[in-house]
Amino acid sequence: MRTVSIIFLSGFLSSLLVACGGGGGGGGVNPSPTPTPTPTPTPTPISYNTNLDVEQLGGSFDMDAGVMSYRTYQETGAMWVSTGDPTTELSISADGTKTTKFSRTYSFTPTNGSTNLDVSMSFEQVSLADVIYLDVGNDLDGYLYWESDWGLSPPEDTSSSYEWNYRLFGFYSDISEEFLGVDYVNIFVADLDYGDDLSSGFDICDVSDSTCVDNIQDKDVLAGAFGDFTQTSDMPSSGTATYTTKALGLWHPNLLETESSIPHWPAYEGDATITVNFGQGTLNGDITLDYVFPDRKAESSTWNQVSGISAGTIKLVATISSNEFQGTATWNTDTANYGTGEISGHFFGPDAQELGGWSYVYDGNEQDWAEIMISFLGHQ
Repeated sequence: MRTVSIIFLSGFLSSLLVACGGGGGGGGVNPSPTPTPTPTPTPTPISYNTNLDVEQLGGSFDMDAGVMSYRTYQETGAMWVSTGDPTTELSISADGTKTTKFSRTYSFTPTNGSTNLDVSMSFEQVSLADVIYLDVGNDLDGYLYWESDWGLSPPEDTSSSYEWNYRLFGFYSDISEEFLGVDYVNIFVADLDYGDDLSSGFDICDVSDSTCVDNIQDKDVLAGAFGDFTQTSDMPSSGTATYTTKALGLWHPNLLETESSIPHWPAYEGDATITVNFGQGTLNGDITLDYVFPDRKAESSTWNQVSGISAGTIKLVATISSNEFQGTATWNTDTANYGTGEISGHFFGPDAQELGGWSYVYDGNEQDWAEIMISFLGHQ
């Protein structure tokens, strides 16, 4: 009885399993379960700092800057010009103290057979003084600022220091978004005038010499863009974009040496466009500097707008590599073609929404001595 009961029960259960589909095709083997799909990882968003955030909370900026350097050789009276990329830094502490640093190595070759002169210099500017709101007679009112100061470089070592006067033009970050439409980039143009010890060789001031005097012929003119560079992984790889662009410049017009040996005038661009093709890696644009203002001394606070004068048009052609671009700049005015120079810049903020950079053109024709140094920014 026991054996029969067990056999009967086993047969009953088998029949029940087959009826319920549990036999799985006669082999009694269950199918493998469907694997759970692996979730797609969510990319970590890239965080960018606006310029206003840095100014309010403290921090450092990314910077792309260029320089034109002027030195006079006393024996011949010749002026030498050198251009290049300086090492520049700009940071702001939480209490609002601003620190800028600039350094580069110069190399000039006099024509009278003397050896080359290589000069390395740097300066550090803290708590820039004499910030002035400018009324220049157009839509720059309240947006353009001017800073100046005097100092020694380096300040702690007067035996090898140089005297310099510093002047800078730029835009206020707290209102530039409204006026310029930018959050992650800002620009500046600046010049540093060095003293002159009237000794032989190039005129650079050593303050240990009691004859040290200011001489505008020895100076550095800087221009650049600063902010938060677009991360390379955040750069578009295709498509085109148009950037509404504005620019500042320091301009030495031709045949105006009567003002001073290098009379740099500030100039400003009202509206321009730069077109970028990310797929082809190209950048093109024209910047016309159509507002020009005469130079002034540090103690003056009055501007007189120059009417009917333009610093001309800078045509920019560049190639994009990663998050930066470099190329050539061609400078033309109504009366002259001053040749070509250099353009350099970066994209700023998320998805290359903004851009900024600098450009120079120098005409070595002794009848002109014309040069221009500009910085520009733009937004999509």
